[in-house]
Amino acid sequence: MQIYTLSENNIYIADISEDNYRVRVYDNTGKELYNISKNYRKIKMTKGELAKLNKSISVSNGDEINENKSEVHYRKAIHGLWEDKYERLWVLNTREHSDENKDLYFDIFEDGVFLNTIKFDIMKGEIDFEMNLKIRFYGDHLYLIDTSGDDIAVRKFEYT
Repeated sequence: MQIYTLSENNIYIADISEDNYRVRVYDNTGKELYNISKNYRKIKMTKGELAKLNKSISVSNGDEINENKSEVHYRKAIHGLWEDKYERLWVLNTREHSDENKDLYFDIFEDGVFLNTIKFDIMKGEIDFEMNLKIRFYGDHLYLIDTSGDDIAVRKFEYT
């Protein structure tokens, strides 16, 4: 299974993996340009994450909730890919955290070179197993939109 994002000039593809942090970059004709990789240590899911995953699986399959059902025990290395208006790749990665600490970490790359990791500590969502956190770039702003409740929560960040 893979995740990807497209832009005017680039195609970014990452495997959904518990073991590897790797992004393959192609031009818009499909010619491979380069690979991005970082050292990654497998991170075990917390009991709360595993319970949430199992509940999500049970609800979507119509099964009864069984918190011991899942075979998955490790978090995925990469959760999402985006390109900003400066053609920098933003990778939502996995960091070790507890059930109380669910900060978001983005690795930023330019032309395959790692620039920085940025932490967003205001969105405390369950990003691993729910599809209700949306991330979008628009102009000079990054929007984090949480649709998990009856209302939506929108966070807007300016970046350069």
